[in-house]
Amino acid sequence: MEKCTRADFDRLRDYLCDMILEEQLKLGYEKETIRFYSPCASIGHILGLKERSCETVMQALAPFESYVTDTLGEIKVTRCSGKRICFLIPAQGATYVHEHWNENLFLEELIQCFGSHGTTLSDVQDVFAKFSEQVACIHIGSDDFDDVLFFADGVPDAYRYCVKFDAGHAFYHRFLKEDFEELFA
Repeated sequence: MEKCTRADFDRLRDYLCDMILEEQLKLGYEKETIRFYSPCASIGHILGLKERSCETVMQALAPFESYVTDTLGEIKVTRCSGKRICFLIPAQGATYVHEHWNENLFLEELIQCFGSHGTTLSDVQDVFAKFSEQVACIHIGSDDFDDVLFFADGVPDAYRYCVKFDAGHAFYHRFLKEDFEELFA
């Protein structure tokens, strides 16, 4: 059985906090229970597991619930139908992120950009350029996404932002680097 280190669990905790922060930036802070669903393979990437089957990931996650009790509260990690994991995060976790998680000006501006009607690729690139000179933009032209943008040096974050523009509307989906590489390789 693969075991996770403190650093692995810290990465997963930080990932969950990033997800909570993104939700709070979009919808506002509420002291509420939150559910996040993630593919087993994605969580396996975060934990640095060689084997990313649901069984292996769930075994590796066994100590995680107690690891984050002091920050996110008494979370529950369960396997859902298919190859997904559910993280049930109590209101304490939402409050922890609201009170202690670092402000993310980039994500705030990006969400505002996508909240405007008529957002263009140039608008999105401008937001990225405000935060780094190391911006990469690659046209992927898939059915789901037009382009991917990211910070080549991983600063201020290492996510891949896949964007789609359709009839004056635009949206993005944020992927882990490893997940993006598997999906679009």
